[in-house]
Amino acid sequence: MMIKNVELTSDIQRDYVQMVHKIPKLTVKEEKSLFEGYYNSKDSHLKDENSMLEFSYEGKSFHFDKNDISSYEFMAVCKEILKPSYYLVLYYRYFCLDPKSLSFIAHMFFSTRQNISVLIERAFYVLKPYLNCSKEYLRVLECLMSKEGDNFKYLNVHPIDPKDIVRFWYAYPYLNLKEREVLREHLLGKYDVLTFPLYQLLEMSKKEYSVCLNSLQEKLEVIFSDYQKYYKQEELCIRAYKTKIYNMDLNSKFCFFDDDIKRRLTI
Repeated sequence: MMIKNVELTSDIQRDYVQMVHKIPKLTVKEEKSLFEGYYNSKDSHLKDENSMLEFSYEGKSFHFDKNDISSYEFMAVCKEILKPSYYLVLYYRYFCLDPKSLSFIAHMFFSTRQNISVLIERAFYVLKPYLNCSKEYLRVLECLMSKEGDNFKYLNVHPIDPKDIVRFWYAYPYLNLKEREVLREHLLGKYDVLTFPLYQLLEMSKKEYSVCLNSLQEKLEVIFSDYQKYYKQEELCIRAYKTKIYNMDLNSKFCFFDDDIKRRLTI
């Protein structure tokens, strides 16, 4: 069935185009600038005219300075400590440069404002020991920095988007092992693909990585060519799972299996 709403169709198409171009064709020289426009660099979180952010929990106020380099460290620690759904609601409610309303965040999960408020309360409950005790916070930060070593500066402080989970799950059956690894790291990985030498993490040469990305883009163009069909699957999936989407089996080989897609990929 065709979607008649022109505005909705336009939104779906734009979303599909962004998905495909997150995995662009590249040359070695372009590696450092990959995905520009789709992910903000870490620096964007550290420079803002209205840099002082204040939030409160149980009557106690906490200040968050986006112009302080520790703001990146603070978000990295929060992402390390919290469940992905908890981190997502705090990120969009407090940490991002354009804080979102409860209604906006609720729509991401096809949920309610009340449910999002509960998630925020639970997130602060988990963070409470670290907000009240700087020693505990510093202990986690030092452990994280020690574990990551030189890679600490490449950590991606953006939350995992539920839509990216569905996108990976949708494409998974049609990709080979290397393509799955590359797509997983770009959509769900813990490092900022704008700056991190991903081919090293995947133990690939730059040439192998480039070839794999090009192959991946070609397949994604086929897999997501019917963006209306995909959009409906995405909405149904997130509506069904809501925040439990983070517990999905991302290695399933049959969830969205489609003989037509398989046929077009083998032509």
